[in-house]
Amino acid sequence: MSAARRSTARRISTASTRLLLLVAALAMMWLPTGGQARADTPPAPTQVRLDSWMGDLAPRIAGTPLNRIAMPGSHDAGSWSITARSGQCRTGYIYDLARGFPQLAASVARTQRVSIAEQLSNGSRYVDLRLCKQDGHWFTFHGSPLGSPFFEPNGEAEQIGRWIAAHPSEIVVVSLSVSAPPAELPAATAEAYDRFAAVAGTARLAPRTRFAPTSTYGSLVAAGKNVILLDDSGLADRDGAWSATATSSGRGSYPADSPPAGNYLRDFASPQALFAETLARDRAALARDPGGDAGKFFVMAGIVQPDTLLGLAGLQQSFTALPDSMTCVAGSFHDPRNGGECWACPAEYVRNITPVTQGDACWLPSRAVSTAATYVRNETWAWNCPAGTFWDPRMDAFPWQGQCWSCPPDHLRNVTPVTSANACWRMTPLRQAPAAFRGPSGINRTFLLDRAASYNALLHQQLLGPWKAPELRRNLNIVAVDDVTGAPDGLQPGDLARAVIAYNTQ
Repeated sequence: MSAARRSTARRISTASTRLLLLVAALAMMWLPTGGQARADTPPAPTQVRLDSWMGDLAPRIAGTPLNRIAMPGSHDAGSWSITARSGQCRTGYIYDLARGFPQLAASVARTQRVSIAEQLSNGSRYVDLRLCKQDGHWFTFHGSPLGSPFFEPNGEAEQIGRWIAAHPSEIVVVSLSVSAPPAELPAATAEAYDRFAAVAGTARLAPRTRFAPTSTYGSLVAAGKNVILLDDSGLADRDGAWSATATSSGRGSYPADSPPAGNYLRDFASPQALFAETLARDRAALARDPGGDAGKFFVMAGIVQPDTLLGLAGLQQSFTALPDSMTCVAGSFHDPRNGGECWACPAEYVRNITPVTQGDACWLPSRAVSTAATYVRNETWAWNCPAGTFWDPRMDAFPWQGQCWSCPPDHLRNVTPVTSANACWRMTPLRQAPAAFRGPSGINRTFLLDRAASYNALLHQQLLGPWKAPELRRNLNIVAVDDVTGAPDGLQPGDLARAVIAYNTQ
């Protein structure tokens, strides 16, 4: 081949190679699936990681105001650690009831099942945090029942702080409210905010003078601010504490704002009507024109109000112990001694009326038991049967013939045919036995969490269907729920959170 032809071939080969590379580059840029996806393509809702969903969706939500981002939230986030034996906040609003009926109070006060840090890892970005200062110590609480100590070394506050530091792209809104004696409340509120700011990182707090609910997600992340502290009382007087009333609104969705006119007995026994009323209230809040609240966070309370059930449950508790399924494991019973204990009777025994620590705390009532008779021999006449046996004419056989049979010791002859399985019977003696201690009563199955599972399944259906209507979905912001990490009836853990988060990808 001549030098001229070789030079021409090289130029053609080089041009072809460049053309192929250009085509490949264009294909990689525009190919939606396979190869390399476009950088701004958000992950599918099922692929979003719950512990980092805001960061995963950053290309989509960077320019979105915070009060337009749909985010799961935790109602009474710190109540997960409440037990019937963890004590009461003396300034709590149901203190008088709770100290008399600790199991009842705990069963309607515990709304979450895992720690706040775990709730955050499971998608929650709004934390309804209620703290009680009592005898110089800080506890989470709800109503009156206390949860775990909060500001202790390596306690829950520090766990939350570590989570926030490890997730700088996840913005956490904390609504902090404080309970303390009235004379101490202003100082206690300021202390709570200062201590929480210290563990969360003061530099991460978004100051109210620079940011608002209408600030975009991207502006906060760019400034290194991923914590918003809402002051529920307005007493903190700190630049990092946003006034909750000025910056957030439930828009009538919280049950206390407009309690359903339900029937206590109906709601307690069959809560479906209560659920329907609650969902209707939430839908009305979504459809309502925000008016002057347009610049605020919309915290929709997706919860079942326990107050409508409290009266009847308290009446029931005053006559009998709280049902075993709520406080003690199956096969055991509740006793009020020492603040609540679980005991068990032997199999088939029932609880006596005597004190649970006595040897006759359980008893087995006398009852009739029967068994079969034993054939001995044939005898025409009864007086020929040996001692300890009885004669039977065997009228069921032909030709008729007499037979000798016997019953076990202490048994009598029954009126049934001698060949039947219950031809002999006796009365068992009344028996008594001590009960066995099974430990302090806990909340193995909580009243409110059980209700939340059923309600959250209905809430999930609304999120996947009717609430996607344009006039509703545009208002969805924070959905504060009970049991944010649990599995709604018939669903999987995380399904409810994913249904909320999916509103940011549509």
